[in-house]
Amino acid sequence: MQWYKRDNNALPSEYVLQPNSSKIPNFANPPDKVSRMKALVDWWDVFLAIQSAFRVAAKKYLKPVAAQKYFISGKISFSLISN
Repeated sequence: MQWYKRDNNALPSEYVLQPNSSKIPNFANPPDKVSRMKALVDWWDVFLAIQSAFRVAAKKYLKPVAAQKYFISGKISFSLISN
């Protein structure tokens, strides 16, 4: 759960995805294009793992209508990468 941090101040408590830059060096302010590309590749690998985990859990534990939002691509995927 290195990418999520529990927020006990929220009611009820919740897990919050941490910023890309907090875990991947050079994500927010890369010194050069090579560093930026490495950071993007590293984030993409993490993103795909998180997405897969959510999809597996949604399929297993949610009704199809509720699980549908975890299988949407396009704008959702792009917004996660560009934040």
